[in-house]
Amino acid sequence: MTKIDRRDFIQKAGILPAGAMIAGNISFMACSLPISPETFDLNKQYDPWIEISRKNVKWNIDQIRKITDNKPVMAVIKCNAYGHGTVSMGKYLESIGIEGLAVVKMHEALDLRKAGVKVPILNFGPFSDEESKLVVQNDIMQSVFNNNVVALNKVAQSQGKIARVHLKIDTGLGRVGIPYYQAYQFIKRVAGLGNIKIVGIFMTFTEDPEFDKVQLKRFNELCEKAKQNNIELGYRHAASSDAVLRLPEAHLDMVRPGILIYGHYPNDEEYKLQRIKVKPALTLKARISQVKKLRKGDSVSYHRVYKVDKNCWLATLPIGNYDGLPQLVVNNAQILAHGNRYTFTAGMTANHSYLRFNKEDEMVSGDEIVFIGEQGKENIFVEDITKKIGNYSIYTFLMQLNPVIPRIYV
Repeated sequence: MTKIDRRDFIQKAGILPAGAMIAGNISFMACSLPISPETFDLNKQYDPWIEISRKNVKWNIDQIRKITDNKPVMAVIKCNAYGHGTVSMGKYLESIGIEGLAVVKMHEALDLRKAGVKVPILNFGPFSDEESKLVVQNDIMQSVFNNNVVALNKVAQSQGKIARVHLKIDTGLGRVGIPYYQAYQFIKRVAGLGNIKIVGIFMTFTEDPEFDKVQLKRFNELCEKAKQNNIELGYRHAASSDAVLRLPEAHLDMVRPGILIYGHYPNDEEYKLQRIKVKPALTLKARISQVKKLRKGDSVSYHRVYKVDKNCWLATLPIGNYDGLPQLVVNNAQILAHGNRYTFTAGMTANHSYLRFNKEDEMVSGDEIVFIGEQGKENIFVEDITKKIGNYSIYTFLMQLNPVIPRIYV
């Protein structure tokens, strides 16, 4: 009898589409590819979908280039491109001339290569000795900061190839990287490996304005020492979105923005200052599943968490916690219907949320609802939502949008 694993069984049974992968009890579309008009009808879709504006992404990249004097851009598309779809975003950025892409998991880099993305890809995250073969075979630039680089060199040598690496220096963040005060000896060692080519060196700021200057000084002194000893380091890069805006001296040879690409600012201060004008790329929509009349005393959701004090109407929306909406939006954040603002009401469950209205003909099943984005003259930004639910991080909100929600590039 042929043995079949759980993943194959699910796919052959039609429960999970080919190309998806299992993580725990949740299925994820590995590439988050755009859905074609032939298989996705925006006029009939009820379950939530996400629209990504190519025009706004291009605008944001152009603004980043202007403020950094046209420095090469390594676009950070980790964590499903902050909710925008890793592969779809990677392919689009490549099409508009991005110089590099950065991810934090090996599978993200491999997904991009499998989808035909040829632009340089840097994997920030760790890699095992076994994964060294994948790094070399797929021409992935690997972040190195420990002895794994030796295994990578051996694999590259066995394949008759050169593995390209970026040196990760810890200048004070304390997360990963070779400590700056030990880094020179490590750099010398890596530079001496025959099948390794150093193509970059980088660090990450703490985003503490005063300490960032200390970090940058440490990094620059290390790079200068290597230069004086004829060690070629390739691109020096340090500036994520925060430093792109706030610390021009950190732009160096290449910049490494993430959240700015998608049209959001890295913190409240930059949101207020808006040193450059970026445009949100993501719109989250769904259609009303059902409209019903509630009488005074009727209740909604489990445990009767919401009771109505007078006759009214209720619209049930096919989106909930599973799709990435935090429970805190109920009674706090707003949504758009027919170009008007309404507040989330009643209880939210895994797949449903609600809005209340007063006139029978105000809404019908199938009406489009906008959770993030523009409708009529109104616009709801992610920042509007996160502030109303207690300074919830925009990074967290975007990254927790369920990867299986279709991403449609428009």
